[in-house]
Amino acid sequence: MGEERLAEFYGLKIWPMDPKTKEGQARFKTALDSFKHLVSHDFFKSVIENRDSIEILEVCSGTGIGGCALAKILNELGIKVNLLVTDIRDEDLDKASEWVDFNIQLDVMVLDARETHKLDRKFDVVLMYGSSSPHFNPWDMMRVLTGISYVLRDNSLFIMEDVDRRYNIFYLMKYKDVITGKTLDGSIYLDMHTGYDIVRGVFKRTYTILPRAEKVIEIESYFWGIAELAALSWIFFMDVDIVRVNRQYFILAAKPRRKILPNDLSENPRVLKSPSL
Repeated sequence: MGEERLAEFYGLKIWPMDPKTKEGQARFKTALDSFKHLVSHDFFKSVIENRDSIEILEVCSGTGIGGCALAKILNELGIKVNLLVTDIRDEDLDKASEWVDFNIQLDVMVLDARETHKLDRKFDVVLMYGSSSPHFNPWDMMRVLTGISYVLRDNSLFIMEDVDRRYNIFYLMKYKDVITGKTLDGSIYLDMHTGYDIVRGVFKRTYTILPRAEKVIEIESYFWGIAELAALSWIFFMDVDIVRVNRQYFILAAKPRRKILPNDLSENPRVLKSPSL
């Protein structure tokens, strides 16, 4: 999904992104509470033990709420953090450095998570916070994970925060053709099913704001379950754990294998090249 379409999608203001707003501050507090719990995990303790500084990369960062929350918790443990927040949308990245009021070395970069391997740096922790997995179909997620494992040091950790959409959407809520809701500014939006791609496994949903419906945006989403994300991570990391903190799930993947490298997945398989798709 391209930068322009994603920018339009998040511009609908369905999800709180701005950390200066009441909703954004609530998200930041939730992240702080979660990371206070996670830093006591064995995987995490192994990475930060006897360290006075670490380097963190956040992919799909938006305004950097997750990465900055993790950095603040580590600051409180006496660990200096160099944080690089990356996203495909530069509008959100512009806000990432406007609200941080604690000691952190913060850099921002426009970067597609599928091209993480192109970074000329190594990191101790890579974070994907904000339930961003629906933006990546399984073919894309393989590239995301191999790139992340490639830029991590040997004794390192990948953290993915997400929800189980397979259970929540298809079992609890039941998949619906049409959904209505309110944006953050009180407008009514319409969310409609408009297609499905069997090869990439993505559902196509079209969003518009009522009553004028002047802007119509089609978004493709893959509805991941936690089990699939954890199992895919296990291909690229030696050890994987799933931790639940309140209503959030975190997949922790430690020690990259690096048996599959980014160049191994540089060419699409035949099924994705088919002219009939």
